[in-house]
Amino acid sequence: RMKYVHQIGAVFGQKAQLIWDIPPVDSFAMNKAIYGIADADYKKRLSEMAELFDIGEVMHKPTRVLSLGERMKCEFVMAMLHNPKIVFLDEPTIGLDAVSKLKLRAFLKDENQRNGTTILLTTHDMEDMLALCSRVMVLGRGKLLYDGALDALLKQYDTVHTLRVIFEEAPSMADLPANVTRDGDAYILTYEPAKMPTSELLPRVLAAGRVREMTLKEQNVDELIARMYKEMQL
Repeated sequence: RMKYVHQIGAVFGQKAQLIWDIPPVDSFAMNKAIYGIADADYKKRLSEMAELFDIGEVMHKPTRVLSLGERMKCEFVMAMLHNPKIVFLDEPTIGLDAVSKLKLRAFLKDENQRNGTTILLTTHDMEDMLALCSRVMVLGRGKLLYDGALDALLKQYDTVHTLRVIFEEAPSMADLPANVTRDGDAYILTYEPAKMPTSELLPRVLAAGRVREMTLKEQNVDELIARMYKEMQL
């Protein structure tokens, strides 16, 4: 059992691993001893991660005075110091600012690709899922609703797209076949690609008038998951 769990790392957004009354760097040293990390490996790994997550000063303060974002970064460093082969992440980006989230995602991608680390991520942040996951499992009321490729999930439930267009002058509405609403100067066209491919819609839009600006928007993943829950009556 000890040999097995030696290969595991974990970060829990709502549960601290750091010792509350001492600085994170002392908790790191404790993990160094527990996992038998060699001095050179420990110093190199800690230095790299401290620089990446900008905790050079933070990790010398008592854990109890750290902000949630600062603590989460230190929690992550502590979990990854021993280069685990399997990492369980439960809401790891909670409390992190946008820059820190991007750094964390980049680090996880690199760990997976360079070291072959297996990462199991539990999250309500759909941006985390889009950025990191190739395989997705969706749970609802204790049931496994979906287990497969992220692309396949999006294709199955992303059935409505939105095109936002601003014309130089009033367009010919007869040339706009999709459902059209207005948002200030913009015309919002809602359509189903399965019934009218984007490649067919765009020429019609361009024929309707001179286009100043155009943006294509897919449904966000939160909406897709909500639709899945609704279809399955959860």
